[in-house]
Amino acid sequence: MKSKTAMILNITLGLMLLLSAFVYANHDQYQVPSEPNSYVDEWTTKEDEQDVVLTIWSPKPFLDYEIQSFQEANPNIRIEFTSLHDEPRLSERYLNALAEGTAPDILLLTQTMLGSINSVDLIADLSESHLDLKQYRHMMGEYMWNIHQSLDGDRTIALPMEAYPYVFYYRYDIMEEIGYPSEPKELADYLRDPNHLLQLASDLKQSNRWALQWDNDLITVVNSGRFIFNRDIEYERSSEFYRQVIDTTLKFKDLAANVSIWNQIGQEMLRSGQLAMVIMPSYGEGNLVEWLPDQAGKWRATSLPLGIEAVDIHTSLSLAITEHSKHKSEAEQFVKYVMDTSTVFNWYTSSPASEFLGGQDSGKLYLDILKNNSSREVPTPLDGRLFDVWFTSVEQSRRSGYSIEDTLNAATQDVMDISSIEQEQLRLYLQRSSQ
Repeated sequence: MKSKTAMILNITLGLMLLLSAFVYANHDQYQVPSEPNSYVDEWTTKEDEQDVVLTIWSPKPFLDYEIQSFQEANPNIRIEFTSLHDEPRLSERYLNALAEGTAPDILLLTQTMLGSINSVDLIADLSESHLDLKQYRHMMGEYMWNIHQSLDGDRTIALPMEAYPYVFYYRYDIMEEIGYPSEPKELADYLRDPNHLLQLASDLKQSNRWALQWDNDLITVVNSGRFIFNRDIEYERSSEFYRQVIDTTLKFKDLAANVSIWNQIGQEMLRSGQLAMVIMPSYGEGNLVEWLPDQAGKWRATSLPLGIEAVDIHTSLSLAITEHSKHKSEAEQFVKYVMDTSTVFNWYTSSPASEFLGGQDSGKLYLDILKNNSSREVPTPLDGRLFDVWFTSVEQSRRSGYSIEDTLNAATQDVMDISSIEQEQLRLYLQRSSQ
């Protein structure tokens, strides 16, 4: 078992994240053994089973209400919840425990971690459970559904609990004052044209107002809210969309406040109206309400400029049941309870109109952004290092004054230099999986 763990961790740290085990070696050694007719045994509560302890690991401390309510409704199930907040190597901790068979019944994972597990058989296939996946698929939309499938598309490996789309928050009154579209849909349509965004930023600057926190906000958002490859392991970041994002960013020099809203200076600029709009994940509405109580009714929310579609993959959390869990039926019950009552999809559907956003139905907006996301990218085992490689390359080129083509080409080349072999191995793995 120790050798298996070492092998998995070595592959993980070497970018393959367990894939080489499938491509080169024994596929079966990573399969969790099952007894005949294990489907009935695994997903059906055993008649002689009385009290059950269900274990859960999470990257952050939460779910107190859900756990208490679930245990009150199911007194025979006791939940042991472990928060691994501030764990320095969380993905490694999860993978190590999965390989050794010491992982809990349920794992909560950030979306950045989905690529670490979507090509291994150490996570239970939820399509074998009694969960109403058809209902959940309709609830979350095709993009969210797709990123929670195995890399080969054959298994459902997790379900999203928290999903935070990036949103453009803006001062409605200031847009009216300077003669720009002020209604959310009108402004979103108008700002799909990068020239309109640049002109707006320039006009705001004339009165010492700013459109974005940082001049590289658009690059940051696509890197933090989109994956890198599609399901055929085709690189997606050399498209016309990325060319437009980089081109607009290069032209945004001196048009952003270049301050953080997470410190006092940035928040004061929000209060004074100097920072007239800001890109944040959808949980940012709560932050604005807290920081700017006197500005209720002056703000609105809409989708991102340039038609950018992005979901914060670092804070959005998903639920997975481990393959070796001895309590799959009880784990399924808890996942069902959470999915039916406590996900953002339920919150967005039931949330009242936002007084802070002038009576706007922001929950519907966030849900529509999630459900209508048309991105083709999916998580892969290569993502971990490549997010930083791509962003660092683009930033270095941008600060060095490179052209759009040189910036895009340099980032693409840097990604290919360290991952082209692994990309080919992934394609080979998928080909063998389909046979």
